[in-house]
Amino acid sequence: MIDPGSAPARIVVLASGRGTNLQALIDATAPGGPLAVRAKIVAVYSHTPTALALERARRYGVPAQFVAPPKKHEDRAAWDVALADHIAHLEPDLIVLAGWMRILGPAFIDRFPDPRHPGRARIVNLHPALPGELPGTDAIEQAFAEAEANTRSESGVMVHVVVPEVDAGPVIAFERVPIAQGTSYEAFEAAMHAAEHRLIVAAVTAFFAPVQA
Repeated sequence: MIDPGSAPARIVVLASGRGTNLQALIDATAPGGPLAVRAKIVAVYSHTPTALALERARRYGVPAQFVAPPKKHEDRAAWDVALADHIAHLEPDLIVLAGWMRILGPAFIDRFPDPRHPGRARIVNLHPALPGELPGTDAIEQAFAEAEANTRSESGVMVHVVVPEVDAGPVIAFERVPIAQGTSYEAFEAAMHAAEHRLIVAAVTAFFAPVQA
């Protein structure tokens, strides 16, 4: 884990929506939380101007910024570079994609290597599916539809290191979420979100665990 005698690890969060997973991290880094003293959120960014994640961050005194998404005719790699420039000056120890709905390419990913793991980025993503399953958007809806068709009895949540491929990369942690027969979509969605909130804190803690020889 993070050395209690060292400066707190600096975390930047990217979020697109309501920010409930951001809230889990805010609570975890607050006094009395499992990441208190050891880590702090230094900034939150969103490409959605009305994202509640921005409001949550500001409510707790965390700097929050809207970054306009690229227009269709604009170079997406150039946008990645611009976003990386925004974040790099903060010297983050970890970047967390917590409900971030934009694909980040090598122009962004390669700017933030993990010094402890050559070839890896110090960027992690939360995805509402088990490793190797349901990449991309609407994973919760897809999993429930498959359960309704009796082709799936569980789904889950994972946190993985970000790579250029969508929802791939080395898995840091995951949690299974069963889908019992007769479960409503609302109940399944709530169970998935609860798992997300637990796992994102556990995964951030695990990210800073000592590297095994």
